[in-house]
Formats: sequence, structure tokens, C-alpha cells
Amino acid sequence: MNRYAAFRILPIFPFLSLIIALVHTPCPSSSTEVTAADAAAQDAVAESFFGKSTLTGSTGYLREGETITLTLTIRYNGDEEPMPVTVVFPIPQPALLISASPAMSRPDDNREIQWKGTVGRDRDLALSITLITLPASADNRTLLSSVAIYWRGRHDGPNWQGGVHWLQTEAEIHSRPQTQFANKLEGQTVSNAEVVILAYFVGGTLLIFLIPRLINRRRQGGPGAATVPAATGKGEGYLLYLLTFVLVVLIGIAHLVVYFIMEDYRRLYGYRQSECTVLDKAITTHAMKSRPGQTQSRDSQIGESMVAVRYRLDDVEYVAAGPPEITSMRSPGDKSALRQLARFEIGRSYPCWIDPRDSTGFYLIPGISWGWYLLCAGPLILLFSLTRYLLGRLAGERVSPEN
Repeated sequence: MNRYAAFRILPIFPFLSLIIALVHTPCPSSSTEVTAADAAAQDAVAESFFGKSTLTGSTGYLREGETITLTLTIRYNGDEEPMPVTVVFPIPQPALLISASPAMSRPDDNREIQWKGTVGRDRDLALSITLITLPASADNRTLLSSVAIYWRGRHDGPNWQGGVHWLQTEAEIHSRPQTQFANKLEGQTVSNAEVVILAYFVGGTLLIFLIPRLINRRRQGGPGAATVPAATGKGEGYLLYLLTFVLVVLIGIAHLVVYFIMEDYRRLYGYRQSECTVLDKAITTHAMKSRPGQTQSRDSQIGESMVAVRYRLDDVEYVAAGPPEITSMRSPGDKSALRQLARFEIGRSYPCWIDPRDSTGFYLIPGISWGWYLLCAGPLILLFSLTRYLLGRLAGERVSPEN
């Protein structure tokens, strides 16, 4: 029995070896937690290098077409001196770049600028960036600006070896005030657009009810009533009201065409010529939502070219932002806008024409609103035919609207 006792306990040794190995093997989860904690501590230390840096705006409230100056104050609290850094500032979508001090590079003509240099411990370095908001940028409501401070590495595309510290600031964007005049009776102010809408609402309503009544009165007992055919029933009366309503709408379109003609004449003969230096250019896109019943794939993007310029007028320097051709109609996609922006280079000067009534109004490409004229040609022809028909009915004649 004693001879085989050693063989009986041999199978126990593998289990003992396994237990010893498990006891002496370090727990992987605890090691991972220590590594993550060390990494977080390192990030906190790296963040504290530029934790006292600030990004502030000259104002927290601005209107469309106004400028804002952002000041980046870099304060380095590390031990390594000098510390090489790269500052990257993406230009916000509803704004264009006016200037940057000190000068910053713009790689590949993209929508960001960079500054590379060195900073010392507890010595503030200030960088200023001036932006101008675009027309109709109040739809965004907020100008959100951000800047990144990179160090211990190079900023080559998406890969970066080193630390980064982000700063942000924002400002509210509001619409420009409309032209207003004083109401002397009540001391209130009313915009010109409100006056036009009120005039069409009151005058159009009077025409819609007055013209059919005059035609009916002419038919029933006015001079020459014997030559007027008898009424054909309520259907003809409803048709007269409908035609008069269409007439009021067409008069509004004709008013719009007259406005285009006056504005084109004023641009051709009333604007003052100057030299504009292009400071920045970009394409803004506006989503055109699909109609009910259409699929989402039929949505389109409207691209519009925008430029920021600097010019002098009467020995006063101005900066402004807007489309280079204010008479052009926007088209879907970015191809048309890209072709238009390709005609201008940042930093070069081009002839431009300035609105004497509004120093921020300008254009670089002269032209006439041919697109709007062609678009309104059909309604104007219909207005002529419908006016001739209704005047004939008022005169006591039976005139077909097709003639």
C-alpha cells in the first residue's frame, strides 16, 4: 500500500500549481484602473498648462453686418520653456474673417487659420481676430467661436501627438433694424414693410368688393345698361370676385417689378465706384425643405457666394460682407457659387460700387435683375389681359379675358 501512495497524490500537483498561479497573477482590472487614472492625471496636468487662458469677445450682442473682435489670451503655466504651440481657429459659419493680429496662416484656403510660435511661463500672449457677420445670419441666433491650443507636437491633419486645450465664446446675432418713420398721431414707429402690407390689405379688400359691385350696378341700372347682357346667376358673381382677387395679387407682383426696375436704375446710375479689397470669401448654404408628400431625398441645398471687403469712401474706411452680385438669383448646389467666387482672390483689390444710402451695401459684379424680370413676365401679361377684361365689363362691354 505504501508503495502506491506516492502515485495516488500525483494528480493533486497540477491543481496546486493552478491555484498558486492564480494567487500570484495580478488582477487585470485593477491594473487597467491604475493606467486610466494615471492617464487622467496626466491629462489634468497637461490641461493645467493652459487652464488660465481665455477667449473673450468685444461684445455679446451684435447685428447682421457688424464686426466682433475676439481676443485670445494665452497663459502658460508649465515648466518647459519655451513651449512651442499651434493655435487653430475655425472660422464660424455665419461670419467671415476681417483681420487677425499677429498674422495667421491659412493652409489650403480652408475655413480655419493657424498661428505657430512659442510661449513662456507666466507671460501672457494676446491674439486678436476680427469677424463680420453675414446678411441674414440672425437665423442662426448665435455666433459660436472656438479655438484650440496644441502643444508638444505638430498639427498635420487629423493626427496630433501632444496636448490640446479648447476655448469657446458666443455672442447673440440680431436682425438689422428696418427703415422706420414716426407716426405723429400716436408717437409710434412703423416699418415701411408694415405700411405696404397694410395698404394692400385695406386697398385690396376694397377693390375685391368694389369692382364686382360696380359691374353689377352697371349691368342693372347704370347708363348703357340696356346694352349689357343679363346676369347669368350667382356663378358669374363669384367669378368676378375671384378675378378681382387675382387682380390684386397681380398688382402686388407688378409693384415688385417696379421696385426691381427702380433698384436696378439706382445701382447703375446712383452707386459710387471705389476699390474693394477682398478679405475673405465663403459659400453659405440654405436647406430647402421638401413639400408634404415628397421624400427627403428631394430636398435641395441653395448655395450663395459671400465675400468680405474693405474699401474707402470719402476718406473713411469701411468693412462689409455680402454677395458679390446682388442681382443674381440663387441656384441649387454650390457649382454656380464656386464659379463666382473663383473670380476673386483674397488680398486683391477689384472695382466695386457702393450704395450712397447705406455704406455697407456694395457689389463687385454689375448687372441687371434679368432673372426676376423673366420670372414675372407671365404674371404681367396676365395682369394686362385681366385688367382689360374688367375695364371692359365696367364700360358695359362683354369682353373675353382671352382676347
